Amino acid sequence: SEGDMRGAELHYCSAGEWLSAVNMYRNNNMWEDTMRVAKFQGGANASKRVAYAYALHCGGSAGASLLTKMDLIEPAIEYAVESAAFEHALELAQAGLKSKLPEIHYKHAMHLEDEGSFADAESAFLKSNKEIEAIEMYTHQRSWDDALRVAKEYEPSFINDIFVAQGGVSLEEKDYEKAEELFIKAKKPELALKMYQESKDWDGAMKIVNLHLPHLKPELDKSMQYATKENRNNFLDNGRLLEDCHKYDEAIDAYMLPTTEDLANTSDLEELWLHALHVAKVNRKDRYMVVLQEVVSRFVAAKNHERASEVLYEAGELEKAVHVAMSGSCWSKAKEISRDSESLSRRVEIAFQETLMAEGDSDNLMVSGNIESALDIYAQRDDWDRIWETLREESTSMKITSKFA
Repeated sequence: SEGDMRGAELHYCSAGEWLSAVNMYRNNNMWEDTMRVAKFQGGANASKRVAYAYALHCGGSAGASLLTKMDLIEPAIEYAVESAAFEHALELAQAGLKSKLPEIHYKHAMHLEDEGSFADAESAFLKSNKEIEAIEMYTHQRSWDDALRVAKEYEPSFINDIFVAQGGVSLEEKDYEKAEELFIKAKKPELALKMYQESKDWDGAMKIVNLHLPHLKPELDKSMQYATKENRNNFLDNGRLLEDCHKYDEAIDAYMLPTTEDLANTSDLEELWLHALHVAKVNRKDRYMVVLQEVVSRFVAAKNHERASEVLYEAGELEKAVHVAMSGSCWSKAKEISRDSESLSRRVEIAFQETLMAEGDSDNLMVSGNIESALDIYAQRDDWDRIWETLREESTSMKITSKFA
């Protein structure tokens, strides 16, 4: 009887076995008493469990209706969610508390994301009106296409944020070209500029400024000058310290170490190379020719053939100096350093005239006194007015005059 069960309840609770009292009432379908004991003895969590069990016992909309009457619908839904019984939670909310539906979908979405079911999680996020969370989920997973798809349909303002995030990953992977492309797509050229500045890629930085941020050019110029000067001084100080310690091999290597990635200003690099050459010449003569060859090679690669030829000339390598000067079309330098050698001087002049003819440079052929070759070029161009004018103004031999008469 009910009186016997009340006594049993008192006995159970006195002994700390209130769960036995709950089960007793539950087995006898006395749900109000079940809830009363659970709530009083076990608190909110226990009452949620009982409410959920009651909903399951009643089933469907009937259970939801009874829970609503007893003001237990919300605790039952919360317990269902906590137990990951999302379908039942949705069923209860649909029948008795629709305002909870978005929250249930949202918690379901987070659960599915943790489980790695991203497509299902996306669907749940969208049902909970949490489109941004769906985008962030895909961004976190680096599923860029999915993130962009959701953003384009629901939150276009987040498209640029996705490009920025993707660019950040490319930057981490040191794929600077891809990162730049993405930052520009995101309309964030300042991020591309910062990337290049931090990696000391001044050419890349200048490109971004010229194309997208022209107002920052004066500021970038100052940054470049400071960074270049600082780097140059660091390399110089390091080399000089090694020299002072009589570590000449290491000093040579230190001066030769920097590349265009370290120093954007070629003249600073060339200054360091010449320091290396000087140390080798004075203190490590056994390395001098090897260092000389490397320095000349670097000057040539930097398109400074004139300085390369001077270095060779100063080292007594006259023929090589002349050859390097001619290969870079530094004809004045080639003539200057070959003037004390009749054979070399003649070789330079022949090469110079052949180059002028190959390039069709009639004006310089005239200046150098090679009138016949200049007239030949005029004839090839069918420029007979220039030919007659030249024959009138220049004192040409009868042979040349008769050739074009």
